[in-house]
Amino acid sequence: MTLIAPAKNDVVPPATVFMTGTASDDVAVGTVAVSVHDLGTNRWWNALDAVWGPTKTWNLAGYAGAPTTNVSFSFGFVGVGVGADYVAQTKVTDVAGNAKTGLTVPFSTGSGAPPDTIAPTVTVLTPVKDAAVPVGAVTIGGQANDDKGVASVEVSIKDRGTGLWWNPGSGTWGTLKWMPVALSAPGTAATSWSTSWGGGVPGGAYFAQARVTDTSGNMDGGVHPSTRFSTV
Repeated sequence: MTLIAPAKNDVVPPATVFMTGTASDDVAVGTVAVSVHDLGTNRWWNALDAVWGPTKTWNLAGYAGAPTTNVSFSFGFVGVGVGADYVAQTKVTDVAGNAKTGLTVPFSTGSGAPPDTIAPTVTVLTPVKDAAVPVGAVTIGGQANDDKGVASVEVSIKDRGTGLWWNPGSGTWGTLKWMPVALSAPGTAATSWSTSWGGGVPGGAYFAQARVTDTSGNMDGGVHPSTRFSTV
């Protein structure tokens, strides 16, 4: 895999850093993840909980590509400080569970104005409520907006029959998990988003919800827009 941005030793503004690159596999890419190490504090960014922690954490990145032998990925790093030094690293895992890590990429942030405090918004447009969709690759998508820029959108999916949530890393059901999705225009004030989910079974009933984070680290208000659908 290749991390295209930020480049080695880049000095970037103290706002959300969009880490982008490409990954490939001879069969199919399963997941792409990014770790970010703060050299000043010796801590790692945990995007799921939006905190810094003492151990290395791999954060899932959203990707797009068809077929998934070659994908483009993006991860919005929102835990940015002013005048800080970081090291980023990527890891790709294929559908068979084989994993490979990339080279470390050092970068730093300059000085700048404080971030905004206006929360972003997100909508879920597909599937429409109570839609019956063919089992297989179900497209879940919508729109996200912010006064400055949208950094990331994540989706969680619940089986309405069992009450369990989809785990994108293991492809199994369990506790609540969020998975990043691909943005059509990351970093802009308005972007569409989508992901393809294939965990459904014939006769299944599901619930999907979305949450959004802007380029200043603000999240939506906590009441996540949602939809429900069934697979036939």
